[in-house]
Amino acid sequence: MNNKQSVLDMIGTIAKYVVIAVLILFFISLSRTAYDTGYSVFAQSAVDEAGQGHTVTVEITADMSVRQIGELLEREGLIENSMIFVVQERFSSYHGELTPGTYTLSTEMTPDEMIEVMAENYSEETDAGGSSETGESAESESAASETSSEDTPAEESGEASSGEE
Repeated sequence: MNNKQSVLDMIGTIAKYVVIAVLILFFISLSRTAYDTGYSVFAQSAVDEAGQGHTVTVEITADMSVRQIGELLEREGLIENSMIFVVQERFSSYHGELTPGTYTLSTEMTPDEMIEVMAENYSEETDAGGSSETGESAESESAASETSSEDTPAEESGEASSGEE
């Protein structure tokens, strides 16, 4: 009986050490994942190196969430991880400023640069008292604002600017 009890005690001790080792490995793995995620968010990199990328035209609609935009960009090969993109947008200085439109983005751009391009017209649209739902690109809106800053915005007149003037 005494021998049986010491075997059970030894098995119990071994089980405790195994549980402790598994917990340590779990926390190491969790720490590594947290570090990799934080590094991806704050040390952004483009999908392709300079000179090796390609451009992709994407259309962002007014009903798209940041997550849906991230999924679109990931599907098009512009970013590597849509969930990281959501966090990057949240921590960027352009949080909540992504505007609908058609954008030409490059795989040489970092996610922050893409967010900046998609938010370029935010201040113009809020100053005009509404948001653009015409799908105009950043380039065509810039060209239209350069010709005349007093013209009626396309969304108010019901016309979409083609950018070809």
